[in-house]
Amino acid sequence: GRAYSFEFAIVNPSVPTATTNNVPSLSVTAYAAGTETSTGTRTALMPTFALDVPSTWATAGTTHCMHKVLPTTFERIENTTVFQATQEEMRPLHVRTPGISSAWAVQNSPYPGDTNVVTIALFFNVGLRTGNQLSTPAVPDTKVTISGLKGLLRADQILKAEAPSTVSQAASCFTPATSTSTGCTVGTKTSLDPVASIVGTDQGKLVVTLHEDKEPLSGTVGALFDFEVELENPTTSQEAANLMVEVTGTFSVAETSLGVMPTAGYNGIQAIDFLKRQSVLDPVDAESAPLRIRKPEFSRMVVSQQRPFPGVPNKLYILFRTNVPLFGSEVQFTGLNSR
Repeated sequence: GRAYSFEFAIVNPSVPTATTNNVPSLSVTAYAAGTETSTGTRTALMPTFALDVPSTWATAGTTHCMHKVLPTTFERIENTTVFQATQEEMRPLHVRTPGISSAWAVQNSPYPGDTNVVTIALFFNVGLRTGNQLSTPAVPDTKVTISGLKGLLRADQILKAEAPSTVSQAASCFTPATSTSTGCTVGTKTSLDPVASIVGTDQGKLVVTLHEDKEPLSGTVGALFDFEVELENPTTSQEAANLMVEVTGTFSVAETSLGVMPTAGYNGIQAIDFLKRQSVLDPVDAESAPLRIRKPEFSRMVVSQQRPFPGVPNKLYILFRTNVPLFGSEVQFTGLNSR
């Protein structure tokens, strides 16, 4: 028979289907034009027909599109990239439960008291939207809270938070390992309006605001929100922080663990590359974990003198090497006893 196709735009409900356990059952009915009566009834041309999502419209191929119509006559219909789409989610007004599919962080300096840049990557199973207080209804800002920044005693130790302002893989904070650049250097950086605080005993917390809409990168890679946090490291050695991440705004994601960068790396760069680009002395993978602070130690000490003669002026030559920069520290030598 004759085929008819059309589309119309809606705004999805903000409450996930898993919460309401309710997906509308849609149907179609054709009515004869001009048959409306004063009571609002109309003459149906054919029985009501239930609309369904055929199994042949599943996410075959590599595009993972939500509406992938097979007949060539329907190729005009737009393909929309959805991260890990399922057959059930193709039902109109089925709303996915937002979540973080992967999250990690990496630092570029384990030195005590040093300026450190912690790079954070959050992959979401849904697209992200910036806030709009002027819309009706108002759309709240999407805010990300990073907590567990241990060892920070003052809020001003968190210096700034920035992100690349171009939506593309090239603007990722994870520039390829072949690049001599480090961090979010591709494209213009945008401040994320960071708000820092110290919660309890030396537990730092940082809240940042999403700066632009984010879409899934592909059917197998979710929407990436990556950004840098520049901070002042604690001055004493410590193990890595157990960071947590939480999202509020258009949707909420409960507090979840922020892990370390995968062993295989991302976008051609591995965690240790962040340390190497900062010329960290003898770096190891474990030191790329955020707020892992190295214990200062002497790694070499050599001393010699100019003259061994009694009662004459002499010079002592001292050479030492440390595993961390001293940053203006005072160095004291003892044991110079006269006999």
